[in-house]
Amino acid sequence: MSRRARTGALPVSRSAGRIPGRGRRRVKRPWDGSLDVLRAGAAVLVVLLHCSGSLRPLAEFGPEWWGTALLQAFTRSAVPLFVMISGALLIGPETENLAAFYRRRASRILVPLIFWMLFYQLISTRGLSGRIVATIYGGTPYPHLWYLYMLLCLYFVLPAVSAAYRSMNRGWLVLLSLGLIGSTFLSYAYNLLVFHRFPVLFFPLKTIPFIGYALIGKVLYDALPRTRSSAPFWLAGAICVAAYPPLAAACRSTTGFGSYALWQTPASPLVLLESTAFFSAVLLLPAARRLGLTRGFRLLGQLSFGVYLIHPFLIWLLKQCWKTAPLWYAGPVLLLSLAAAFGISRVPGVRKIIGL
Repeated sequence: MSRRARTGALPVSRSAGRIPGRGRRRVKRPWDGSLDVLRAGAAVLVVLLHCSGSLRPLAEFGPEWWGTALLQAFTRSAVPLFVMISGALLIGPETENLAAFYRRRASRILVPLIFWMLFYQLISTRGLSGRIVATIYGGTPYPHLWYLYMLLCLYFVLPAVSAAYRSMNRGWLVLLSLGLIGSTFLSYAYNLLVFHRFPVLFFPLKTIPFIGYALIGKVLYDALPRTRSSAPFWLAGAICVAAYPPLAAACRSTTGFGSYALWQTPASPLVLLESTAFFSAVLLLPAARRLGLTRGFRLLGQLSFGVYLIHPFLIWLLKQCWKTAPLWYAGPVLLLSLAAAFGISRVPGVRKIIGL
């Protein structure tokens, strides 16, 4: 398998699985095809999420509102899944030179970050305005680009996270992960209840819950016996998805529009449970491991980061014609994003803008 096929939605290298440190030789290990299935699935979820509209303008609790709520609940696990994959790959018992670790990650994230930040600023209604400094402060020069800023910070702290993984037992690692995610959720809840808005955070602070997700991804990847049935995890994920619409309706009815969004954040207990359930279910599915080793899924895994970067531009183009983002956008947007990412991946030098 080529080196590029092992990179996927989070731009990681073939050296995945080594804890950054000093001195030891890198050791290659067999590729787990289920990770490419997870990448491909998460890329589809991201596109569906961004094409599913918003609950805010749907004034009545009609079929459209409930359908949108259900779809948004199902797709909210996309980014946590990407981060859990990254944690499973980049945190591990083997080591590499610390400078080499940062050099590899920087080469895969800085070029896409700079290029797409400028690109989306130029096509946005405000252009390259004075607000660019303020939007960079929050890590959102364009809505979906917060993910790249988060990745940059996550890669920066991974050596310390890896050291914690080496030195702590599994129970303490889980508690640390839940503490990072839970403290973020409580912070959001406090701001919504007291100030009726989410806090405007300096972008490195937005990485805190995702450090927890990266650790959970590694713990699950190492601890789950592959002989277990995946059925209980599929059921748990489905229950979390089904629980969101009535919870959102209750929050909206009692406290207004803003509070339901709290349960959509990555720090939400529902999103946490849903993400870990689906991550575990796919890992335990023998068909996923076989399917992920096929050429098609390896390619999808390789291009998934490009799909994430390109698809908002296609949604923007379609909105120029239809002004809204109905769900039927998702199919064309996904296919065109894949085609564009594939074309870019074939051009040496240019391919760096999608992390390849």
